[in-house]
Amino acid sequence: MELLICPSTSTNFRRLNPYAEIAISTLSIALDEIKEQIPLAAFLMRMMAYIDRINIPYEFLARSGVDGSRDDILTDDAIFTLQRFSLLDATTSDVIGDQQERTYEINSTIYNVMRFIDSAEENAFSAAQAVNALLSFMPRSGDFECWKAWRVYFPCVNVLVDNFSEDNLDIAEICSTTAWYMERINDRSAKPISLAERSVEVRARLLGGEDRKTLISIDILMQLLTNNCNNLEMAEEIGRKLVETQSRLYGEEAELTLISMGNIAVVYHKMKKWEEAEHLEAKTLEIRRKILGEGHQETLTVMHNLAITYKAQGRMKEAIELEQKAFEGRARVLGKDHPWTKQCAKHLAAWRYI
Repeated sequence: MELLICPSTSTNFRRLNPYAEIAISTLSIALDEIKEQIPLAAFLMRMMAYIDRINIPYEFLARSGVDGSRDDILTDDAIFTLQRFSLLDATTSDVIGDQQERTYEINSTIYNVMRFIDSAEENAFSAAQAVNALLSFMPRSGDFECWKAWRVYFPCVNVLVDNFSEDNLDIAEICSTTAWYMERINDRSAKPISLAERSVEVRARLLGGEDRKTLISIDILMQLLTNNCNNLEMAEEIGRKLVETQSRLYGEEAELTLISMGNIAVVYHKMKKWEEAEHLEAKTLEIRRKILGEGHQETLTVMHNLAITYKAQGRMKEAIELEQKAFEGRARVLGKDHPWTKQCAKHLAAWRYI
């Protein structure tokens, strides 16, 4: 594994801080003493050098993959030892589910010093464990239901993907899921696009261009290009090729194909190609109704999108009728406070006055 451990930050710290060498020596001695007492504590400290230093989730520490680290008692002992040496401070973060997430913070100077202590081989091992730990607990979806967890875990994930090269499937998985989340929250920066591109490149190289996971990464990339409106022609081309490939591999009624058909229809929305959008959405809606039923979340999404197409074409009666069905279904399935339900309500309130 090739490591890109923020070299500019580390170099600047060593060059600009006159006490850097003293700090490095002092921390190295402290970690050696800690390792003699509780080896897990020293390892956790090293592993934390590869993620964001603020709001480090307890779950990250509890899932490091080291023998005993999944034992809460041993993990708590290790954390207490680091706190006793003033290397780690407790903080608080968002509530996930019914519990307050336990989080921790490393002093910035200590955080920077950590990057100089170990050999390249030791760094690679600690880094690999950091990746494994994040994969074991980070959300597997970018959808609304996971947003609260993402607010806690995203800073760690964001720093990790910046620190590593794109040479393995674990990093590709992290990049793909993170890009999915950033697409869902409408992040319009270049970052999610670069993550999606990175995931596509790695998966295509290691798994093949027609592997299911590669196709999922390509679909996420298409959605991001669409949302940002920075290259709709490219998004359209990617979408057409993607649907052709999925239809050939899995069939037109396969879930992966239907998702991409719906997403390329959104590309046509942005391009104001309403006839093309209507053709795809009507076809997708027919299949969704047949396979999933009228009230399924995916069926409701296609209804909502087709209603927008009708509205753009001036077919207001059809648009309102279909959006009303989408609203009622989403309120029942997702709840009235879900962003997608609110979106339907907002449309209905506006369209009835047109």
